[in-house]
Amino acid sequence: MHTRRINAESRIQNAKITNRESQLTPLVSYQTQELIPNFPQTPKAIPIIPGTIKINAAAFLQITNIFSSAVDATLVTILQHLEQDTDGSIEEQRQRLRAAIGLSEELA
Repeated sequence: MHTRRINAESRIQNAKITNRESQLTPLVSYQTQELIPNFPQTPKAIPIIPGTIKINAAAFLQITNIFSSAVDATLVTILQHLEQDTDGSIEEQRQRLRAAIGLSEELA
């Protein structure tokens, strides 16, 4: 219950933000009860959070053969910490994150 209260208060603060460069109030993970790692510092940072999309195994093997490093799942990880759905396009995931952290529609 403590985490839900903290996050509710953080969402209220984030809803008051009026420009993309204002500092966000971070939320706490429902999984770890700690601040979410790699939480965006400002609304301006949300569009550049690395994301992933679900792909089939054959496509994944092709991609991993092309790139030597694993795909960064930061956006998905943040959504998982907030117990949010991770389906959909990267832009849908970013929109879901904006709503989950309390940002107003004008900053979405």
